[in-house]
Amino acid sequence: MILLGILILAVCSDVRTEKIRNKLILAGLATGFLIQIYEKGISFIPLWFIQISIPIFLFYPIFRIGALGAGDIKLFSVIAGFLTLKTWWVCVEAAFLAGAAMGLFKLLFKNYVKDAHTIHFSVPILAGYLYYLGVVR
Repeated sequence: MILLGILILAVCSDVRTEKIRNKLILAGLATGFLIQIYEKGISFIPLWFIQISIPIFLFYPIFRIGALGAGDIKLFSVIAGFLTLKTWWVCVEAAFLAGAAMGLFKLLFKNYVKDAHTIHFSVPILAGYLYYLGVVR
């Protein structure tokens, strides 16, 4: 539930200000770190750092072409800090499917949708996590 709260706050911030605050990202990373250390022990620390780095390396090319924001990538890192890589990947797949659906909707209804060229990708990221919660539980 902690991660869900962080993601909801990120969506609110992204939609309202078009930014995901670094304070929220750092709070999410710190919380995920502490939970993982509590559950898996200090020997998990190197793997945790690898896990939170994977989204940065994986999505950097998408960021470079302007299709994904830095805050969105950092949000994926927060999720990776809470979950296993396998379950994180479920969230990623669902997020990109939700993002594609949002993009298609905006494309089809661009005359009726304000700011039809922007997708606040934190929304599909939240949708991907909600999908994960429904699939796993």
